[in-house]
Amino acid sequence: MTNVAAEQQRQESRHGLAQDAARRRAMEESVILLAPSFGWYRGQYQLPASKTVVEIAGKGIDKKSVTTPRSKLMTDTYPRDSALMPWKKRLQKIESRQKALIEKYSVPFPIRGVRIVPKAAANAFFRELDDVKRDLQTAADEFVRDLDDIVKQMKDNTNEDVYKAVESKIPKRRDEMRAKFYIDVVPVEIAGRVDNPDVLTQSDLQQHHEAVREACQRKVEEAVETMIEQPRQQLADALAGLKDVINRSGRVSTKSFRPVYEAMSKLRSFSFVANEPLLAEINTLERRMRGTVPSTLDQVSAANSGFTAALSTLMEEVDDAEKQAEDMEEFGREHRAIQLD
Repeated sequence: MTNVAAEQQRQESRHGLAQDAARRRAMEESVILLAPSFGWYRGQYQLPASKTVVEIAGKGIDKKSVTTPRSKLMTDTYPRDSALMPWKKRLQKIESRQKALIEKYSVPFPIRGVRIVPKAAANAFFRELDDVKRDLQTAADEFVRDLDDIVKQMKDNTNEDVYKAVESKIPKRRDEMRAKFYIDVVPVEIAGRVDNPDVLTQSDLQQHHEAVREACQRKVEEAVETMIEQPRQQLADALAGLKDVINRSGRVSTKSFRPVYEAMSKLRSFSFVANEPLLAEINTLERRMRGTVPSTLDQVSAANSGFTAALSTLMEEVDDAEKQAEDMEEFGREHRAIQLD
């Protein structure tokens, strides 16, 4: 390799590192990465393989071919709380609120369980999460208070042999059972470098630095792509749904508008990866929606009033693949001067 070619390669490498650092820095300034989790007592335990027989059409199945069955002590009917509501349904309802909240404020990061939350929406996210957490705490305290009765209900409504096989695994102490209920949100940080020479040799350090940097950069690229694509897709689906109701001259209602409003709000929270024409068209349609009585809309009135045109224009803007690619390219560009250590 000539000196000129080698120098060009070094310059390209430095430029690539700078771009990587710029994009990561832009992400750090705009979003936080969180790993939310939700825990409640589910009453499911693996049955002892030595005491379990799995059959199909009366024939035993080799246990290497199937998983060992599990007990279900918490069912859709029992145990019940003091108001006779099944505990499983009550706790699932709270968990559904937590999942809906996560969907409302975030998109997935390309590592399982990690979510991308815009910093601009973080306070609202945690505020609403605290409401869900209080409801879970109330339910958990009641569950633990009535633990003796709940255990008795599980015993009375479970096959006797199944119950005996798993009885010893049921938390009997209240503090032990209480620990099964929680809502956690763990912050996650993208590490762009490895710099602990006390653990690694210098040659290992360089090798692992490159591996970590490349892996992190891939995840950042995937995350930016998700931040651009998912909120747009949610809005596209909501707009298509509204247009379909109007075109079928169906019954347009406030409920018909809600998914569009929610999708607009989510996309705005990710406005740092959205272009100005898209945000402007969102504002235009939203103003028109707020000035429209939903029940007055049908295919003819929507066309005559310009509502259909505004809807179609936004749909085209949301689906514009070229502009999505441009937004992807632009993200982090203002940080080109930042260098990777």
